[in-house]
Parts: sequence; C-alpha cells; structure tokens
Amino acid sequence: AFLIRTEAGGAVAGDTYILSARALVRLVLHLAQDGQPGIGERERTFVRDWYLLLVAYQHGRAEIGWSRAYLDEALKSFPKDPHLTLARGSDHEMLSDLSAGFIDHVDVAGRFIRQSSVDADDELREAIRNIEQAVALEPGLMEARLRLGRLLYRRGDLDRAAKELEGARQLAWLDELRYLALVFRGMVESARGSYDQADSTYTDALRLVPTGQTAAIAKAETAYLRGRVGEAAAIMQATLQQAKKADPWWNYATGEYWHFEHRLELIRKY
Repeated sequence: AFLIRTEAGGAVAGDTYILSARALVRLVLHLAQDGQPGIGERERTFVRDWYLLLVAYQHGRAEIGWSRAYLDEALKSFPKDPHLTLARGSDHEMLSDLSAGFIDHVDVAGRFIRQSSVDADDELREAIRNIEQAVALEPGLMEARLRLGRLLYRRGDLDRAAKELEGARQLAWLDELRYLALVFRGMVESARGSYDQADSTYTDALRLVPTGQTAAIAKAETAYLRGRVGEAAAIMQATLQQAKKADPWWNYATGEYWHFEHRLELIRKY
C-alpha cells in the first residue's frame, strides 16, 4: 500500500490505501488488547511500527497535518512509547524552523478540520517538551538526545545543550550521527564566544564527514568572526567547488523521513 501510494502521489481525504491499512492495524490492536490467542506483544509492536512508518512517509512529503493526526491517535494507544513521543517532537521541530506558514489540520481520514498559521515559538516549546519526555522515557535514545541538544541551543540553554549533545555523540553508532552532534556542539561553543573551541569541534566533524557542507560553512563563519577573512573565503571557495554535495543535515531536517527505508524494511519482516 505504501509503494502504491508513493507512485500515486500525495495522500488525500478518503485515501483507500491508508484507510484500509489503518482499519487492519486498528483491528490487530483491538484483538491484542482483548487477549485473543496468538495475538500479543509482537502484534502490538507491529502496530506501533506501522504508525512510525506512516509518519516517516508523511514527513517526507511535509504532510504535517496528517502526521499530527496519526501521532495523536498512536499516542492514545501507546502513551509512554519513547519513539512515538520523539516522532511528535520532531514533528514540531520541523515547523519550529519556519518563519511563516500555514498548517491544514485533518483527522485520520484526511477530513479537513481547520487551518492555522505556524507559530514558531510555540512549535519550539512543544518540540522541547515532547523530546524531553522521550529522553525521560528512554535516556539511551540517541536521536532524542541529539534533537534535544539542538533545540536547547536554539532556546539559548547552552549548558544543557552541550550536555545532551555530548551524550548523543557518545551514543551515536554512525559517523554521520556523530558529525551532527559535533556540528551542533560547535554552534553551542560559537554562541558562547568560544570560537577556538568551535573551530576545533567543526574540524572534528569534518574528519568524520569530509564533504560536510554544514560543518565547513560553520567553520568559515568562525574564522570570519575571529577576523580571519582570507581563511573564511578559502574555506567557502573550496566548499562550493566540491563535487559531492550531500550532508547529513539535509536528512536530519526531514524529521522522521530519514527512517523511512529502514522502517519499511522492518515492517516487511514481521
């Protein structure tokens, strides 16, 4: 159903593919809650993972009205699930980066409820609140620590941001994730005015992802702030001439979408 939906375009009200899949997983959940023989925790986890997959798909299409409807429904059934709580936090984080915009609120069938303007400050508060809850539920959840660190930096809570980002770096299992933790940590040090420390942190990030544009541009800015204009210009010129343009930041900024392929593969194994 997801592959068909990808080919057919964006989700619409009354979408038969998504509504049919939802009806089936809700039935599975109902049977599990009733204690039906042969249906237990594994099936409940399948339902949870289906919601996470759906939200990843919706984030990839920037369908935030849809993702919020499904996250609200999922969290009613799994109120203390750290992964769903993190997903709701990243849902708010995506909109907190916007300076203006509108969101169409829908129900799980895609029926229009209302439209509201994006309040970036409110989205930031909700993102922090949800991701703090996710960290409290599962302190070892690396992505929650990573996103919380960046959000606290944006709020100006630099000491807590540094602590969370260091925790995320230590928990990270991929160079790309350690790269992001270091980039965000460098931003914290730059905000403190510790430009030498920020520069060193960006250098460490570039050792992990040598083509990382975010770290390179941040390193150039740090050089400029220290009065090293020639160095800043040289870094920018080299960055613009790179053949490879990929950067882990681009995946981070898509919210849950960076999990889509992994979650689709996981669902297929049930």
